[in-house]
Amino acid sequence: MDLGMITLYITGISTEEWTAGWYYAEEDKYIRNVEYYPPAGFETPWRLPSDPCTPPEPIDLSNLRVQIETYSEKDVCPLTGYLGSCSWGEFGPFVVEDGKTYCINAQTGVLTEGVPITDWLTPLIGLVLLMAMVGIMVPVMKKGFS
Repeated sequence: MDLGMITLYITGISTEEWTAGWYYAEEDKYIRNVEYYPPAGFETPWRLPSDPCTPPEPIDLSNLRVQIETYSEKDVCPLTGYLGSCSWGEFGPFVVEDGKTYCINAQTGVLTEGVPITDWLTPLIGLVLLMAMVGIMVPVMKKGFS
């Protein structure tokens, strides 16, 4: 068994909070990482949608299995038809590499390497919009001052 740590993000769903249960074969159970989380101000396994989750201790990199649970008071869980908690079931087994970052799509169960596209796309879109606004405003300002 090859043990190590990874960082996991969630994609594919709209949620207010999420958490991952990490499977440990020796104990034959899923364990959530409960740690101090500054946005909440206390110890919790829950994360904001754009925040990552890590295992509580090294995991089996050749047999990664996770359970994803989300919570939302705005979005209906497609599995239950109700607001609140939504358990997406077990995903895996996956083979992963120590120290890498991955994304799990909660709807499809597909695991990909890297950070979610929104982590770099959103700032890029903001920069493009800012550049467009400056490009529009500079000629208007020059015309107004002449």
